[in-house]
Amino acid sequence: MSLFQSSYKDRCLVIIGKLEGRLAINLADALVPNAGIALDRLFGLPYIPGSAVKGCARHAAIARLRQVQDSNKKTLFDQFRRIFGTSANDFGSNGQLRNFVELLNGAPKNLKGAVSFLPSYPVDEGARLVVDLTNVHYLDYYRTGNITDLSKEKPRPNPFPAVETGARFAFCAILNGIDPDTALLRATRKFIEEAL
Repeated sequence: MSLFQSSYKDRCLVIIGKLEGRLAINLADALVPNAGIALDRLFGLPYIPGSAVKGCARHAAIARLRQVQDSNKKTLFDQFRRIFGTSANDFGSNGQLRNFVELLNGAPKNLKGAVSFLPSYPVDEGARLVVDLTNVHYLDYYRTGNITDLSKEKPRPNPFPAVETGARFAFCAILNGIDPDTALLRATRKFIEEAL
């Protein structure tokens, strides 16, 4: 981290976060038994993909954008677009930004973000992998709705990997050269901290 910070100076940010509960990574798949975990290919360390960090920070930024009611909404919206970027899909009928399309004021919907979110890695040896469990609850009952099926079945625990509570991760972001404004990193820090 010190090499990263000395190389990029004011063009980067680093936030250290500590897990207050177990961390399950890569559970986007609907089937928990098939859950993977993000492990570094070289070191075997668990990590949080940069896309996940960006998605969480973006979600926090959208939540804040929805709360703003005054003239600051346009300023925050422009800052949001400069940090995360937007696409035409964001403003479509199912897009997360569909209610903010009037704030574009004729600007193009597609804009590349100026901040790159890097994967978050553990900063000490506290990132231990553990086995967590989820139970499948009475599959036959859920399929049929018959109460008698409850007495025939036994829940089957499904193990999946998780990172134990207490691990500390470094969340890093960098200006990627599209926009040199370091104020974007200060806003990014707030969004990441709110997301965490």
